[in-house]
Amino acid sequence: MTGSKLAIIGLEFVERYPLLVSIGSGGTICIYTTRGAPLAIRNFCIGRFLNLGFNGEEYVNVGLTSMFLKLYENPEMASCEQELPSATKANTSENDFFKT
Repeated sequence: MTGSKLAIIGLEFVERYPLLVSIGSGGTICIYTTRGAPLAIRNFCIGRFLNLGFNGEEYVNVGLTSMFLKLYENPEMASCEQELPSATKANTSENDFFKT
């Protein structure tokens, strides 16, 4: 895995999605795709975030020591798949990034 420049101190799989979240001691949070994602983007860091704090003058990097992951889902988005026309649903196994 690439994305954290210092030691990775936490790894957590996102339940129901092909994602893995890692946190580094330097304050880096990375989201990786895993098995179940389309081949073109499998095993890549698709999101990289830096934990920053403001000290009154500038933003500074704040290191992380632990991780708690909670998934919040938008209930309005649950019905989106039902609203798609049948032509759009073709070949969703390869194009559907978040399989349920």
